[in-house]
Amino acid sequence: LDRAQPGSRDRCHAGGTGSGGRDGHQQHQDGDNFYVVERGVFDAFVDDKTLRAGGGTTDGVLWSLDMETFQRRVLTAAFRHRQKYEAFLAAVPLLAELTQYERQNVADAIREREFSDGAPILMQGDVGNEMFFIEEGGVKVMRRGADNGLETQVNQLGKGDYFGELALITKQPRAASCYAVGPTKVCVLHPDQFASDAPHLLSKPGQSSRSSKERPRPSEAEG
Repeated sequence: LDRAQPGSRDRCHAGGTGSGGRDGHQQHQDGDNFYVVERGVFDAFVDDKTLRAGGGTTDGVLWSLDMETFQRRVLTAAFRHRQKYEAFLAAVPLLAELTQYERQNVADAIREREFSDGAPILMQGDVGNEMFFIEEGGVKVMRRGADNGLETQVNQLGKGDYFGELALITKQPRAASCYAVGPTKVCVLHPDQFASDAPHLLSKPGQSSRSSKERPRPSEAEG
């Protein structure tokens, strides 16, 4: 779920009905909500025996989310997630042979990571095993010279760019380092997903990541 999708909030206060305070949920009732404790302590009872925190013993805040709202929001979020990441995957020549079904499954496996300004995303010389798409922010690509060991910027990537795609196939050491430029959110794809959903891609280590009509990708400086 997106961070901006809150559930309903139920405020519970000690001193209501029941010996321990207001009941959030009672044993043997049909389950109709998912609860998260924001503040306070709650006792849980099974056959009137305390097991763990559950009924209100102090003033507190309890968030509840009903099944219908949960399913609607989860399904909507999953659909948007898939659409967004399918578009990312479709732009990568290396992944052009994915069928729609394979692309959907791979898109579902993509996860997000956030980096602060200047934070390293990957480092030159590390063995690569992940591919990255830039969702927000930017990335600068730096290469360390063999003679003096100093880093020189060789490229700058922005929203919609991707890097590290060759690592999905070759798992060779990274040819450069990548650092976040400003607060940056990237989408991460791991090769394990291809082992189950698109194993035929892993059997083509010599496949090029550049199409005849495509400009040289920024990621080619990174490898």
